[in-house]
Amino acid sequence: MKKQKIRYLMKTYKYWLHAKNLPNTLWIEGMACVTYIINRTLLSLINLKCTYELMFDDKPNIKYFRVFSSPCYVHIPNSKKSKLDAKAKKYIFIDYDKKKKYWAVPPPAAWKTSRSWNIRFDEAIKSYDFVKNEDEPCVYRKLSGSTITFLVLYVDNILIIGNDVGMLSTVKTWLSRHFSMKDLGEASYILGIRIYRDRSKRMLGLSQSRYIDTIIKRFGMKNSKRGLIPMRHGISLSRSMSLKTPEERTHMDMMPYASAIGSIMYAMLCTRPNIAHALSVTSRYQVDPGLEHWKAVKCILKYLRRTKDLLLVYGGSSLKIKGYSDSSFQVPSEDNIADPLTKPLTQNVFERHRGLMGIRHIGDWL
Repeated sequence: MKKQKIRYLMKTYKYWLHAKNLPNTLWIEGMACVTYIINRTLLSLINLKCTYELMFDDKPNIKYFRVFSSPCYVHIPNSKKSKLDAKAKKYIFIDYDKKKKYWAVPPPAAWKTSRSWNIRFDEAIKSYDFVKNEDEPCVYRKLSGSTITFLVLYVDNILIIGNDVGMLSTVKTWLSRHFSMKDLGEASYILGIRIYRDRSKRMLGLSQSRYIDTIIKRFGMKNSKRGLIPMRHGISLSRSMSLKTPEERTHMDMMPYASAIGSIMYAMLCTRPNIAHALSVTSRYQVDPGLEHWKAVKCILKYLRRTKDLLLVYGGSSLKIKGYSDSSFQVPSEDNIADPLTKPLTQNVFERHRGLMGIRHIGDWL
């Protein structure tokens, strides 16, 4: 049933995409829009109610629905326009939002401009001896003797990191000569991550407490108990825990399982590596999750609620990674996913595990 729904969503979105000649980069917004509409219009054959009505016991308002990618105009505040400027800017509608009613993005000409900007920046920064990271194409590094500088590009925002203040100033001067830019000073908040510094101890702390607060509220865990660990002791999830009856499936369809997994994953990737195992286990059941799987996801959210103020701290000393395997050396199977990180490994085995987990030493890139 889940696979059929996904195929139906994909089929509908692909029709929209090609009918309107839109780029593939809008697949996330497009799929979200399809899901939003179907949840409020497609009725169940059992009780003739849509998913929204089953979840909130209220009929949805669809008066503000618009045709996907239809033209729309966004008002420009007086503070951002002169008397002779237009009162609104033309966009196209692509997605709905609970608070804003709908979202909009610039028309296709702007996407070509964005692509041209990325190509131009890439060519220019490489001419200044910056090298692009093979794994992260928006990350560049410049090495000169013992001096190293990293440059991170996000749309038209640039984050510069390095171990030499003089080199950082030189890079900023070079950038200002080639691009129209504004120096915003030291970075304190970027992509939902708060940056803390202790220069006396050569320490850097990263926090996502605000982001974690947001996802806890989004998934209805604001008043939940605070968990002590990200995964309950002794729990063993398997596919046999998937739902069996139509009633169970109807109830589970209202649970935002995949959305919760994706939201937790961003925290795990940025500042919370300690939930990696719990997330890796629960993410295996996104296609057909059961109630026990959902309880395990909520356990992670409860743990994040208790530990939201923890920081990921980088110190001045060298970073050493230690690998562990399952204490009983269990062999992973469908019903027994052994955790490879609970018992010391030999160097050769650790290097193999490290490669499988996608962990690379910075020396591999320098």
